[in-house]
Amino acid sequence: MNGTAIHVKWKPPQSPNGPLKYYTVYYDETQNFATGIYVRMVSVMPNITAVFIGGLDPFTNYTIKVKVQNSITGMESEAVTIMTKSAGMVNKAPSDF
Repeated sequence: MNGTAIHVKWKPPQSPNGPLKYYTVYYDETQNFATGIYVRMVSVMPNITAVFIGGLDPFTNYTIKVKVQNSITGMESEAVTIMTKSAGMVNKAPSDF
C-alpha cells in the first residue's frame, strides 16, 4: 500500500458456533485505541476476510483488531500494532481466532 492506507486480512474462525453474521475491524491510532476514544471501525459481510483502510497518517502507529459476530456471541482477534510508512507499510496479520 502506501503511507495512508493498509490492507488487513484474517482467517475465519475454525469453530464459529453457528453461522457468522459479520466481521468488524476496529482500528485507530494506538494512543486512541488504548483508551477506547475515537476508535474507528468498518463492518463487512461474513464471506469477506480482507479490507483496505485509507485516510491514515504516514509514519503513525495504528492498532487493529478483528471481531466476528454470530447469533450467539462475538470473538475477537488479538490486537496488532503497525506503523504506516511514506512508501509502504509493515505487514502483520491479526492472529487466527
